[in-house]
Amino acid sequence: MGGRCVLILLCVAFSHGFQLMEDEPVEELSWPPEFHFKAEKIDFKSGIVEPQELWSSDTYNRSRIDYYGGEVKKYYYWETDDEPGYVVNVNHVSTEDYHNVLTCQRWYMKSELQKPLPEPEEFEYTGEQELEGRWVQVWQHNVVYKEHFWKERTLYTYIDDGFHIPVQQVRKLFFTKKASLSTHVITNYYSYNSTVEEEDLDVKIIVSTDQAQCGSCWAFSSTAAVEGALARSNGGRILDLSEQALVDCAWGFGNRGCHGGDMQMAFMYLTKHGISLDEEYGPYLEQDGLCHMDNMTTVFSVRGYSVVTKRNPEALRVALYKYGPTAVSIHFSRKMAFYASGIFYDPICNDGYINHGVTAVGYGVRDGTPYWIIKNSHGQDWGQAGYILLSALDNNCFTLDEPVYPIV
Repeated sequence: MGGRCVLILLCVAFSHGFQLMEDEPVEELSWPPEFHFKAEKIDFKSGIVEPQELWSSDTYNRSRIDYYGGEVKKYYYWETDDEPGYVVNVNHVSTEDYHNVLTCQRWYMKSELQKPLPEPEEFEYTGEQELEGRWVQVWQHNVVYKEHFWKERTLYTYIDDGFHIPVQQVRKLFFTKKASLSTHVITNYYSYNSTVEEEDLDVKIIVSTDQAQCGSCWAFSSTAAVEGALARSNGGRILDLSEQALVDCAWGFGNRGCHGGDMQMAFMYLTKHGISLDEEYGPYLEQDGLCHMDNMTTVFSVRGYSVVTKRNPEALRVALYKYGPTAVSIHFSRKMAFYASGIFYDPICNDGYINHGVTAVGYGVRDGTPYWIIKNSHGQDWGQAGYILLSALDNNCFTLDEPVYPIV
C-alpha cells in the first residue's frame, strides 16, 4: 500500500512475435472463450504509450484490465439474469489526510459493459496481408459516426485452435468537414495464453484480521508486511498468508508462538523456510499448534529483510514509499485500546515499553500534523476498520524504534 513512482519510457514497437496461420480463415471473427494477453496501446495524437494486461473468461463471466504494470486495475463483472454488470476500480489515492492508500470502488454500468476486445460481429473479413514480415487476416469495421466523422477500425489476427488471436488493432477517426485525422490509436497484442484462473479475476484487498487472545501480533505484523511486498512484486495480487504457520513453526528463531515474538526473528525464519497460504496450511487457531510446513505444496520465499534507520521518520517514509508495508513495534497503551478515529497521540505513551507488533502501511499529514497509517491485528471492529492514524510526532509510542521490512 505504499506508493511508488513509475517512469514510463515511450517506445513504439509493432512486432512482438506471433505464429503463422496454419488453418484456412473463416468468414466470422471468433475470440477464444478465455484469454490472457499483454498489450501496448499507442496514441499517436497525444504521444501516450499505455502498457496493459488483459484477462477474460466466459466461464467466470468476468474480465480484467491492468494499466501501467498494475498501477490501476479494473475488474469487470458482466451482466447476469440476477444482477446488472459493474466494474470495480482499484487504485491508490492521496489526500491531505493520507498518502497513496489503496482504494476500491464499484460502479454499476448503465450501458453495455466494456470487454477487453471489440465485439466480433462488428467486423468483416477482407482478406490477408503481410504485417511486419508475416501473413495475417484482416478484419475491418468502417462506419459514419455522428454525421461529420468517419470511423475506421482494423484488426489483424491469426488462428489458434479454431479461434482468432489478435495481433494488432488500428483505430482512426476522421473529421470529414476539415478532412483531418482526429484519432489515431494502435494497440499491439502479445504473450497470448488460453488459460485464465478464477483468482486472476478476483478483487482482493488486505483487510485487518484478529489475533484474538493469542499473543501472536508479531506473526500478523510479519505476514501483513510480506503480503504487501509480494503484491508489489507480482502485479498487485494479494495473497492470504498463514499467521498460524509462524505461530507453530518459528520457535527456533526466538519466537514463542502465542506467548510473543519478534518480527525481525520472524523474517529470519521466513528467509530460511518461507511461508504458505492460509488456505492450504489451515485456519488460524488462536493456539500454539503442530507445525506441518513440510506438507505444504506452495511456499512463498522471502530473500531477506532490512532494518530501517532507528528513530528517523524520513527513513520510514522512504521504506514505505519504495518497499511497501513495514513491520513496526509500538507500546499499545490503555488509551489506544479505545481509539475510534482521528490522529492518535498519547503524551504518556512513551512512559511505557514496546509490547505490540503492527504494520505501517502509509503516511500522511492532516492540519499540519504528520501521522502513520497503521494496520493492527485486533479485527475490523477496532479503530477505523482495524487501522489507526498514529501521530508521527515525538516518536510517539516508539513507532520508530524497530521498523523492519521484508525483501522478496
